[in-house]
Amino acid sequence: MQGAALMGACAASTVALNVAMQQFAGAGGMGDTGNGSEDDDYPPSLLAANMNAQFLAVMCAGGITSEDLFGSTSPQLWYIKPRSTQWWDVFVSQPENEEPEKWKTLFRVSKPTFDYICGLVRADMETFKNPSNFSHIKGREITVEKQVAVALRRLSSGDPVSTVGELFGVGNATVSKVTWRFIKAIVERARHHLKWPEGEQMERVKASFEDLTGLPNCCGVVGLTHIRILFPPEESSVQWMDRVGNISMVSQAIVDTNMRFLDVCIGWPGANEDAEVLQNSTFYRLSESGERLNGPAKFIVGRTMPEYVLGGAGHPLLPWLITPYPQDFVTANNEYFTRTPLQAAYNARHESARVVVDNAFAYLKGVWRMLYKANRNPNTPKLSSLVFACCLLHNILLDRGEVIDEKLWLNGHHDEGYSALVAEQYGDSDGWQYRDMLTEFLALHNRL
Repeated sequence: MQGAALMGACAASTVALNVAMQQFAGAGGMGDTGNGSEDDDYPPSLLAANMNAQFLAVMCAGGITSEDLFGSTSPQLWYIKPRSTQWWDVFVSQPENEEPEKWKTLFRVSKPTFDYICGLVRADMETFKNPSNFSHIKGREITVEKQVAVALRRLSSGDPVSTVGELFGVGNATVSKVTWRFIKAIVERARHHLKWPEGEQMERVKASFEDLTGLPNCCGVVGLTHIRILFPPEESSVQWMDRVGNISMVSQAIVDTNMRFLDVCIGWPGANEDAEVLQNSTFYRLSESGERLNGPAKFIVGRTMPEYVLGGAGHPLLPWLITPYPQDFVTANNEYFTRTPLQAAYNARHESARVVVDNAFAYLKGVWRMLYKANRNPNTPKLSSLVFACCLLHNILLDRGEVIDEKLWLNGHHDEGYSALVAEQYGDSDGWQYRDMLTEFLALHNRL
């Protein structure tokens, strides 16, 4: 009889555990780029971590029943893993002027900009419920400010959810859900910080390029970077494998002299080269149709120079996209030429102007380290949103006059290990003419 009682107790305990796990099935956090353990907020996970075969045997030997585990009626009483929120509570209560640099160290933004970001996303974040379903318990509430701090710390440090969770006294699932909720909110609410400049704003962009580089009527510099992924998405992994053998996603951007993003194209598989990404972008379609780069032309060396952007050697030469001279090339009239010293001098000026896009990516990945570290989330739409959110945050910092800390930049190139591509340069006849005009103009004004 005693053996039967023990067996019954064991069975009851096992059933109780199964009920608990089933009751909370599906409560896990949204997909994340951290490790696979995201649910330590949930009591069943805490129980299951210890309820291995040996522990169950001890339970059965001691005659523990479902009533002992859950109480006499239903599973209402749970052990909640102690978490300390003391650090955040003390930090956020301090006057801003006591440790202003700590805000930038921890979250990459000053306290005023932090408050501005909170204001942008407040309507979306204030309805958040702690995924543990214990948000009604004192000490488990999560304010909008704390949610934004959690998300910014996760994005800026690239630390695992467990590390960020320990800092703020929340669980892995909470960090994951809060971060993705913040990403969705900032993408929705901060789009006005990243749009193509028009009118006086574009005139300021062009004037800045001419002051810095000598190039007249230039509207920006186009470049791209790779965001590495540890696991290939559901599509063919070959499609996502780039030219150096990494699984990656390509992001294209056009920037001004202040490293501000003017246009982005995010989400293309790593196997796509510079020209392919460009030709599949909205920017390309709008420029080809005359809906973009259609501002006033500038009169130089006796001819009119339309608006344009600077591309790299991996881009095609177009009337609105000026690329460097190749070493050896064939003109549109099938004439063979080797690059002249003057053209080589133009290339040096061209490449010095293009440094701004490399600096922008180096700063983006240096500040928001989650982009620099290999992402474990193969969900490409969510990864695209992550990249876009970081681009928006990048522009918010610049728009609000945040001082750029060069110590945060990546030490090496933002795409270290990727050599520059060289596209076939048959070229567009108008593109050839405009590039020659720029070369003549720079030489005339002693800028070569």
